Amino acid sequence: MNIWVGNMEILGFTSLLGYATPPANLPNWPGGATAGMSDGVVIQYQAFGSNNPNDLLLGGGSHDVLGRTLTHQVGHYLGLRHIWGDGDCTNQDGIDDTPNALEQSVGCDTTANTCTDNIQGFYLPDMLENYMDYSNETCQNSFTKGQVELMHGVLENQRYDLVYNNPASIEKEELFASIFPNPTANKLNIQLDNGMINKVEVYNTFGQSLLTSIQKSISTQLDLSTLNKGVYFVRISTTSGNVLVERFVKE
Repeated sequence: MNIWVGNMEILGFTSLLGYATPPANLPNWPGGATAGMSDGVVIQYQAFGSNNPNDLLLGGGSHDVLGRTLTHQVGHYLGLRHIWGDGDCTNQDGIDDTPNALEQSVGCDTTANTCTDNIQGFYLPDMLENYMDYSNETCQNSFTKGQVELMHGVLENQRYDLVYNNPASIEKEELFASIFPNPTANKLNIQLDNGMINKVEVYNTFGQSLLTSIQKSISTQLDLSTLNKGVYFVRISTTSGNVLVERFVKE
């Protein structure tokens, strides 16, 4: 993921803390993809990080700086819209468990309840603690379950390269492996074309390690019967220190 930190004021953007490019072809966003060279997150330099003790004066307003600008913009990059849907009570952000709001939050008004809604039988106030609002950063502390699920879906699809590729890795001898069948029901075979397997690990899309197998061989078979259906990643480490990550689907 590209993250650029700079001074947007010199370009005429005097009221922006940051912006990001959402993935293309999401139902909760307008269509249109962003060119690869522009794909990423841009942050006003004073708003980057959490060690600025002073409020940021920008665009005629005062903003506390606790590092949540990047959290907010990465949310956009992973498919989240503003929690108020960039409109009034008739607009939505495409997430079922975020309450509607008439407009963005200002400050930390915990009594604000600007729209009538019903989420699983509850009439909820404006969610000013959400990272995708414009409330003070001292109030922000959470994403909803629905927002997290959408971001994970984006990481499995539109932003798959963020998980699969490792562009910052040091060049080593290229490693080739075959994993089959893929998709698979219960068994996954791994065959190295060169090198010797040292360790095999299976991760879910949350980055949690679910299975580990340590053995010195050129091939192995994993029992996946305890895993739920879904997308997983297998990390293959060799005795020479090379690492290969492949994606597979459990049916």
